[in-house]
Amino acid sequence: MKELGPIWARGKLLTGPRGIGIIGLLLLITLIPRAVVAWKNEIPCPDGAYFLSLAQRLDQPPQELKDQEYTINPFVVFLAWCWKWGWPAWTVGKWFNVIVGTLVVVPLVAWVRRQFNDAVALV
Repeated sequence: MKELGPIWARGKLLTGPRGIGIIGLLLLITLIPRAVVAWKNEIPCPDGAYFLSLAQRLDQPPQELKDQEYTINPFVVFLAWCWKWGWPAWTVGKWFNVIVGTLVVVPLVAWVRRQFNDAVALV
């Protein structure tokens, strides 16, 4: 039996090749404003400076680290690795945040799609 109504109301909008294209377009739509702002802003936010200082402290001997307040997360380890290899940590950290902030859209769309439907997920 054929289902009636528009495709977005039937829950089949984000399946198959069409769904991959729509998710890709959604990623592009979220990437463009983030990339423009990252390209224009050379000065990092205060959080960025804090994480870079934590990454620099990872190179200290363990005796000096135990007396300091230190929270570790994957971003700090990634920045420390970039610092060690000689890459500009400010630039790498900025573009890493753009990529991660863009990719977070995919699980959010999937979660909203499960809770409601395709039309709500795309909004």
